[in-house]
Amino acid sequence: MGQFFTVSIYNLDGNQPIWQNNVQMAPKEMMIILNTDDKVILRGFGWDSMGSSYSDYGLTIHFENQQVIKCILHMYDRNIDIEYLP
Repeated sequence: MGQFFTVSIYNLDGNQPIWQNNVQMAPKEMMIILNTDDKVILRGFGWDSMGSSYSDYGLTIHFENQQVIKCILHMYDRNIDIEYLP
C-alpha cells in the first residue's frame, strides 16, 4: 500500500478577495501513485463530508536538482489542470 497524505494548496501572495483566505484547495486525502527522481504523482481517495470524491483530484510535483520547479493540480472530473510555479 502507498503512502498517504493530507494535501492542501495555499496562495502565499495574499488572500482571495471573496473568501478572504489564502486557501486555493481545501485539504484532500491523497496517496502516492508514482515517485521518481523528477516527479511525484498523488491521487485523491475517500470522500469529503458532503459526499464528494477526493479521487476527482490529483497533484503532480515536478523536481529538478531536488528543487520543486512546478506543481500541477489535476481536476479530473472537469478535465482541468492548473499549473503552479514557485
